[in-house]
Amino acid sequence: MTTNTDTNESPIETNDAYIIETRTPPPKNTAFYMKRIAKMAWEIISWGVIVTFLWFVCFIGDFNVVSGISMDTTLNDGMRVIAIKSFFDPQRGDIITTKPQQTPDMKIIKRVIAVEGDELLITGSQVYLNGERLHEPYIYEPMKPAPERIVTIPKGHVWVMGDNRNYSADSRHFGAVSVDDIIGKGIYFYNSQLD
Repeated sequence: MTTNTDTNESPIETNDAYIIETRTPPPKNTAFYMKRIAKMAWEIISWGVIVTFLWFVCFIGDFNVVSGISMDTTLNDGMRVIAIKSFFDPQRGDIITTKPQQTPDMKIIKRVIAVEGDELLITGSQVYLNGERLHEPYIYEPMKPAPERIVTIPKGHVWVMGDNRNYSADSRHFGAVSVDDIIGKGIYFYNSQLD
């Protein structure tokens, strides 16, 4: 015990039990920091995937179910089609979803056969594009002979046909489709039914 003689105050007690020893904590090892970084990266990636999926569903994707046999055997009845909305120039061979002005109540899935400026000749059971016979390994069966028809595809339009020509309502019936009426280009096709 010590006495403060300058101010005549009561003695100040010092007790070793109240002394707190301070030490610098040992540095954490590399594995600890790697685990924290991995956890943060996983959270960022997970949220990124969720946001991207929602953005695709709301703004980019177009989800469809094939109804009927007009696209056999490429797309069968009941198959699902995921299309990307029209941020693209339609090309020959593309499978598209569209709501033609001629059939505004019906969304259809067809193949682009010709684009603006192309000359199309349909004669017998054959299709000629710009003077050359069109090679079409995707069609279900040969087209039934039809009267000869020559069409020049107007600007801003495409000519669409089903792969199952004999059971398809397409541009042969309602004419060329405006590019503005195209909803999307099919990018992924799958069958939701388990075999």
